[in-house]
Amino acid sequence: MSDSTPPTRPPFRPGAGDEAELEPPVPPRSDRFSALAVVGFVFAFLLSLIGLIISTAAYVRIKRRGLRGEGLAKAGITLGVVFTLLWIGLIVIIVTAHRAAGS
Repeated sequence: MSDSTPPTRPPFRPGAGDEAELEPPVPPRSDRFSALAVVGFVFAFLLSLIGLIISTAAYVRIKRRGLRGEGLAKAGITLGVVFTLLWIGLIVIIVTAHRAAGS
């Protein structure tokens, strides 16, 4: 009864049920609405870069905690990017026009 061969393990196959143990549990969907998403959305209109940062933080928090307001956070991110790019473009145009007028 002295068998010298060690027991063999089945080969590892990705997707064979191991990934469920590696992923963090998804929190259940909450009825609570993310106030940070609302603040980020409003700030996206007023101070676009700050609104972009707040909306991104809200989106991450919504995904982790299962809160409501994902669409509002995405809208705040989109508006924050668009308005920030518009501000940058406006500044470039003003500086270019000022330099052209000064020379």
